[in-house]
Amino acid sequence: MMGLLLVLIQGKGKQSSRSHIKTTHITQHIICCHSTSDDELIADIIRFCKKENELISVCRTSQIFQNFLNCFGDQICSNVIIAGYDSTKSGQIFHLSYGGSIAPELFIASGGAKKYICSKWESGMTSEEVKTIINTATFGRVQNFILIGKDGTRDEPLLN
Repeated sequence: MMGLLLVLIQGKGKQSSRSHIKTTHITQHIICCHSTSDDELIADIIRFCKKENELISVCRTSQIFQNFLNCFGDQICSNVIIAGYDSTKSGQIFHLSYGGSIAPELFIASGGAKKYICSKWESGMTSEEVKTIINTATFGRVQNFILIGKDGTRDEPLLN
């Protein structure tokens, strides 16, 4: 599966307090990574309001999410990543920050392993190279690895 490679890391530590990264599949080719229940609700609304076979771009999905944040920004605390693949622009990642701004990104890393991952990441890496970096950066804790490309999304465990 070529195109976009997205890595999501979830450590063992804080799963019970709901502070871990969660994902919602908006379409077969677009996912939303969110950290709050507000984000999850907005992602679900976008997913359910989209017409069944409607094609929606990654950028448009991000804009719809941003519209929700602009309308309810004083009531919602949000930090979201929209990632996916569409036929127009291939693989894309958008980061929507707490203030509601939207920015396209080449890759995004967060959490305790961010500095190490950022220092090792290079454009064009294979999924195996990325898995090795993630495993080293997180000392082998539980991770979730999601590949997104023209054939859709695929969840893979990151085995030690």
